[in-house]
Amino acid sequence: MNAYPLTSSQLPIWLLSQNERLSLVYNNIVAYDMFGEVDYDRFSVSINVLLKRQEALRTAFIKNREGGIEQYILPYFFYKPELISYEEKEGTNLSDWINTLNDTAINLETDNLFRFILIKVEAKRFIFVAIVHHIISDGWSFNLIAKEIFQHYNGLEQSDLLLNYSDYLGGVYPVIPSGEDFWLKQFLDKNYEANPIRLDRVRAQDRTYAGNSVNFELTAQQSVELKTWLFKNKLSLFIGLVGIYYLLIHKMSNAGFVVIGAPFDQRANEDQRNLLGMFVNTVAMPIEIDHQLTINQFFKLVKDKVIDFYNHQTYPFNELVSKLKVERKVNENPLFEIMFALQDKQFEDEVDDLQVKWLLCKKKVAHFELFLQAFDLGNQLKFEMIYDKSIYDLSTINKITQYYKEIVSTVLENPNSKIAEIKFRIDQSIVKYDQEDVLINGQITLAELLEKSYAANLTRIAIRTDTKCFSYGELEAKSCQIANLLLSKGVKPNDIVAVICKRSPELIFAAHGIIRAGAAYMPLDPSLPEKWIKNVLKASGAKILMADKHYFESDIDLVLLSEDILNSVVVSPLKLINKIDDLIYVIYTSGSTGDPKGVMIEHKAIINRDLWLHEKYPIQHQDVMILKTPIMFDVSVWEIFWWVKTGSSVYILEDGLEKDPEQIMIKIKGGEVTIIHFVPSFLDLFISYVKKSDQTLFDKLKYIYSSGEALLANTVNDFNDITLGTKVRLINLYGPAETIEVSYYTCPKEKISRVPIGKPIDNFKIYIVDHHMQLLPACIEGELCVSGIGVARGYLNKIELTREKFIDNPFEEGTRLYKTGDLARWLPDGNIEYLGRIDEQVKIRGNRIELGQIENSLLDLAYVKEAAALVKEKNGEKYLVCYFTSELICDIDEIRAYLEESIPEYMIPSFFAQIDEMPRTNSGKISKKILGKKELTVSSESYYEPTNEVERQLTIIWATLLNIESGHISMSDNFFRLGGNSILLVKMRSMVEKKFDVDIAHVFLYSNSSVKKIAEKIEQLINDGRNVNDNIGITI
Repeated sequence: MNAYPLTSSQLPIWLLSQNERLSLVYNNIVAYDMFGEVDYDRFSVSINVLLKRQEALRTAFIKNREGGIEQYILPYFFYKPELISYEEKEGTNLSDWINTLNDTAINLETDNLFRFILIKVEAKRFIFVAIVHHIISDGWSFNLIAKEIFQHYNGLEQSDLLLNYSDYLGGVYPVIPSGEDFWLKQFLDKNYEANPIRLDRVRAQDRTYAGNSVNFELTAQQSVELKTWLFKNKLSLFIGLVGIYYLLIHKMSNAGFVVIGAPFDQRANEDQRNLLGMFVNTVAMPIEIDHQLTINQFFKLVKDKVIDFYNHQTYPFNELVSKLKVERKVNENPLFEIMFALQDKQFEDEVDDLQVKWLLCKKKVAHFELFLQAFDLGNQLKFEMIYDKSIYDLSTINKITQYYKEIVSTVLENPNSKIAEIKFRIDQSIVKYDQEDVLINGQITLAELLEKSYAANLTRIAIRTDTKCFSYGELEAKSCQIANLLLSKGVKPNDIVAVICKRSPELIFAAHGIIRAGAAYMPLDPSLPEKWIKNVLKASGAKILMADKHYFESDIDLVLLSEDILNSVVVSPLKLINKIDDLIYVIYTSGSTGDPKGVMIEHKAIINRDLWLHEKYPIQHQDVMILKTPIMFDVSVWEIFWWVKTGSSVYILEDGLEKDPEQIMIKIKGGEVTIIHFVPSFLDLFISYVKKSDQTLFDKLKYIYSSGEALLANTVNDFNDITLGTKVRLINLYGPAETIEVSYYTCPKEKISRVPIGKPIDNFKIYIVDHHMQLLPACIEGELCVSGIGVARGYLNKIELTREKFIDNPFEEGTRLYKTGDLARWLPDGNIEYLGRIDEQVKIRGNRIELGQIENSLLDLAYVKEAAALVKEKNGEKYLVCYFTSELICDIDEIRAYLEESIPEYMIPSFFAQIDEMPRTNSGKISKKILGKKELTVSSESYYEPTNEVERQLTIIWATLLNIESGHISMSDNFFRLGGNSILLVKMRSMVEKKFDVDIAHVFLYSNSSVKKIAEKIEQLINDGRNVNDNIGITI
């Protein structure tokens, strides 16, 4: 027997088939319904005639002495088709049962590469099933199998084959043609994803190819109209159907460069058309889509492109992947995950009393994440969407198929419209922009609500600390003193009073006093750089600065929050002077130009949010909230005021302890806390800590709120594991500073695969729109926009920026719309899923960061020419990196020190890298995509290697956490200078305690953060056999 090499299409199939777990992936199945009498012996003869004629069915794959694989054509052998009976069972259907026949793996070296089965369903109904391995068959082959078997069975004459499969393999199989330059030009310097349509679940590391399929169809009338339209425009059916697929992918993902794969049949002539075998080459078809093109113009483009692809189709796909140096991934196909195939009209026949109809089998294997097959049945077009069910829900696929049909309608009805104007029908039963509007209590303001609560709860505890408690009566008195003091200085509604103060009772007195005076509260964290605080004070136009001590010189009227000053105030009864649209607070966030922006929130926003929360998640006077959020974040405003309405109390966590899960756990117990807020990344860390210490902590907690960044499903599932049997609820809140909270999602107790941000709260409307401000339906991502009672007044003293972000609402006259810049989509169940940012704003550990602000701050240094900040992620941990260029050799410590005085600590990059020049895109812009792929190296000016085993093991722990080589870590290196942060410090502490069996204090690690100092302390603890004292006098 002659040995033949595997073709470029066969080789990858053979390689994947060697993985036992994937051995069923390439079993192809087809079935035909037969109505009438069937003679089994005669049918068997017809199958054997096929086997004798078609050499591909007798192919065997055998390893040679060198370990390579070759294929041989075996001599003809008699094959007896299986004959089985189908007995209908409750809970099963015929289609599913047929699919179970395909559950047997085919060994390419020892088995027949086919199975032919005749199923008797009833007296005059049979089903013929053909299962053939893909390595010797393609879509056209199945038509040939049915055609030749039934032709012979019905006594029809068959023409002789002028060419055998062995001829093709041995002599006709073409040499690799030219075309490399063409294909490289299609892909080089292009930005694209293999599958730009949003997944419902992340890809697993090991691909299972588990699939499912959904069948849909156009009506007979639509099918005829589409074919007529294509004919008039000189477009083939393939071009028309794949063109609609391109539009679908583009509209669902906003991708401007879409790659769809298609199998191109390489049977070069009519002789080859009569051969069974694997003749297809998969072609990756990239098309750049301009949404300003009309539909007619776009289909002309698709036609030209497809003709080009067809003319260069013989260039092997795997050769292209190699030349492009595409990263090979176990869980993702290279270049594309979206496939399209137009199958030839399926074989159907009717001779005498035997009628044969093609039967579409439901797919259980998905070679691609989305594979649309179209079937031209003559008078009607039918489709099958095969999808990877490990990453997509059936509800999402149903939407995708619905939108395909809607694009067909648009093409037929308005082919002169622009791609940008294509709209999808919005299902109002799913997409509910708002809940019912709820009338808030007349014209009530926060000041009025505070007055009523003070009066109703005078003797109850309002504020708790470790050393002292304050009653509502004392809170009323202290805040009244502050309000009178401010009024004596001429403060009036909408004036801004700044407060720079650590978390303390004085902070709460000041915040309440400012509101009672009718002014707006503007918190400033004393840990922020003095330069940054002064810039904010100047930009805000604040009338007065209140502080717990004298921090720096300022031209603004300073009021110290001391007992002597407050007790000297002449107190008079306060009047309610605010309206619901007066300013209540200003919170400063980072700005892309390097200039922070102040968000102005009004009374009605806070009242609406607080009353809704009290209704949705009620609390009683026994409940205790913890104030632990840094005061520059809007959550702290909620922690300062929300509990007052019900006569509840607040426990104040000392500054610095908010980063220590152990201390938080202690304080929750000691302060009898029932309500707490966490940023999701810290919640995950807190859960991990509680898991190994005291899980009873959650027994008394009532609500845990989470917001500030995306809450992950793993965090929720871990939370559910350790709170089993408790009543504590985890609530995911969403809302940028410009709108406060606008949506909510109560996390279920069962295991989940994603965490939505839920549905709008009362008196808010949420819209998801495309770039053209068109409303989007379920499953299509777009920008999340908000309107309603809680939308901010705008940015303080930034008129142009306010006009850009706060626009007239095109969907409701007389209201304003805030464009969040967040990417989101409606889910089929009516919830909203947050998907990230559209612009360069990022969130790391809940901190909102504008990368442009970091870059502009760095460019303030005269010797820095260019700067590019970006976020990198490894092992689930996000960190900031800044690349820069300069004609000088720069001192990184000097740059870091400058930034420490210019921007908040959380905005300072973990790593700085000086490079010779910035990589550029074709348009000349800095390519952050290329920068993102650059490997970071960390080096110390002076390198000291480990001198003992403790130091060596400690460098390994650091290397694991910081994603750097242990050999690059010097004993003098600082944990935070190498990219560490407060969350990684907690993880480091846990790993150190587990590795060395010691108990080392968080505060010690925070202030003694070199390898050498920590190693010395570990050795001391080991030698002394005791634990380091947590009461070391350390100032954080």
